[in-house]
Amino acid sequence: MHRRPERQNIEIVLYNNHLQRLRNMKATVDNSTPKTHPFNNRRQKEIARNNKRIDDENCLLLENIAKTIQKPTIQNKLGSHVYTQVRFKKKLSHIKKRLHAAQIMDANLRLLDRIQKVPPVYDHIQWEYDEKQRQKILKNMSLYPEKYT
Repeated sequence: MHRRPERQNIEIVLYNNHLQRLRNMKATVDNSTPKTHPFNNRRQKEIARNNKRIDDENCLLLENIAKTIQKPTIQNKLGSHVYTQVRFKKKLSHIKKRLHAAQIMDANLRLLDRIQKVPPVYDHIQWEYDEKQRQKILKNMSLYPEKYT
């Protein structure tokens, strides 16, 4: 600021005007969405129309395939040997599952037998004796706390 008193008020006004211009300043880079041109819309409609036509043709083809499969013909009829083979495979898989379950059950029974034959490691009588000793010590500690602090 200048030392002259008549210039003080003018500089304050100029500074406030500067702040006002900064607040009202517009961006120099345009971040808004680009303008849409009418021919883009026409192209999108054409693409949508083409996709709908393709979907309709696909639906017709699928309907025709479904109708053809439902009718028994020479090309899509399976022979009796195929059904026999399918039943045989089902029976084999059932037998395999049953044998696997029997093996698991046998292994479980052997494991249970081994577990039951193992002698116990822990002595519950010794545990009870130790617990009585702990209770006795705890009782003494609560009666004579000055000895244990």
